[in-house]
Parts: sequence; C-alpha cells; structure tokens
Amino acid sequence: WMGGRRDAATIHLSTLLGATEMLEAGCTACYDLFYEFPSPTAEGLLAAARAYAEAGMRAVIAPMVADRAVFEILPGFLDTLPPDLREAAAGFRLPPAEATLAALREAFAVAPDLPPGISLALAPTIPHHCSDAFLTGCRDLADAFGLGLHTHVAESKLQALLARQLWGMGPVAHLDRHGLLGPHFTAAHAIWLEESELDLLAARGAAIAHMPASNMRLGSGIAAIHAARQRGITIGLGTDGCNSADSLDMIEAMRLAAH
Repeated sequence: WMGGRRDAATIHLSTLLGATEMLEAGCTACYDLFYEFPSPTAEGLLAAARAYAEAGMRAVIAPMVADRAVFEILPGFLDTLPPDLREAAAGFRLPPAEATLAALREAFAVAPDLPPGISLALAPTIPHHCSDAFLTGCRDLADAFGLGLHTHVAESKLQALLARQLWGMGPVAHLDRHGLLGPHFTAAHAIWLEESELDLLAARGAAIAHMPASNMRLGSGIAAIHAARQRGITIGLGTDGCNSADSLDMIEAMRLAAH
C-alpha cells in the first residue's frame, strides 16, 4: 500500500476507506496525492474517483510522481548498504522522465469521464526527486490541462540543506526558476523555509498545506504558519497520508493546528 502497488479494486477500496474516515470527522472535500507505482494509470485514477463519488465527497486527485528515487538523491547512500539491500533498493528505481510524463498524458485523458465534484491536479512529489526536465514537463502538462500543482517543499531540514547543496538556492527559488509557482501552486509542509522564501510564495500567490500531525509524527519540525499568514499566504489544513500521520481525522488536525 505504501509502495503504490495496488490493483484497481484495491485502489477503490482503500480510497473508500479513507473517504469514510474523513467523513466521520466532518470532512467533505480533500486534495489526494494519489500514488500508483510505477506510473499513474487511467484505470487507477477512475477507481479512486468512483470511490470518492460513491462516498459523496468532493476531491482533487493529484498523481504523485517523480523520476528519481531516494537512493539517487543522497550521495553515497547505495554504497552504505550491504549487497542484498542495495539490490532491493535498486528495485524502487523510477521510470525515466519522459515515460512518466507520457503515462500522465494518457491518464489525464480520463478527465471528461470523472464524476461530478471530482477533478485532477498534478503532484511532482519533492523537488529533489525530480530532474529539471521532469519539473518543467510537469509544469507544461499542468498548463496544458489547466491543473493545479502540489509539491512537498522543505518538509525536512535535509531537504532544505540538499536544495542549497544541489542548486545553490532554497527549494522555493528553484521551483520559481522553473516556472512552477503561482496561484495554482500548493506547497505541502513548508517547514524549513527562510523569510525570503515565504516572501516569494506570497508574491506568487501560492498556498501552503499545513500538516501538523504528520510534522510531529515524523519529527519534521513546526511550520511558521503565523509568519505565512502575516504575508497573506493562504493556508490549507490537512492530515497528510494515513501512512505518515496515522489518521485522516480533520478534527485532530484542527486541534493540533490551534496550539
């Protein structure tokens, strides 16, 4: 389930279970970073869409995609593993950028067949996991299909440090350099940001998805939500996925965000 290896029936069932938990807490709409390995499919997107429609929820389904696995962005990581684990890790290698972009184009053809209240977006998962060509390809796809973009931004201190090591700038500036920021863009977590990066998000009209339960569950840190609100940045409240927050309970998310 965490690895995205689910058939259509399992996707439908797991989405329906998640929708039920959200509805029990009074949540009637969600932004779902949908993951299907190795690439999103029209069948998978429709299975999730039908589940939300059956539950009576509104949903934005955003395939979460990348072209670099975690072992490819951490210098020397594979070399630290024993041979058997090194081979297992290599099994998580993702398809090349163009293959996933082509799969997305094909999957997005289902848009006219989606039930009422269900729409699509695109989620290049984390900037470090996306080559420049992949990021710009996602940008162009979002423009072509009129979709929102959703990306994990500086969720961990490691991500913030890696950004400066790889690009000589923070992740927000990197995304802006490639034309992804705008009113259609949502930054998930946005914890390890400098004031100048919050200024840039505000200037571009981008939003932040605040995940207090997940941030504490994973020990990621505490987002500077007050500073973001002072700049007029729109803040959305979320739970993150149940695999990284233990719950899809929005009442709990509200309680934690209020402290």
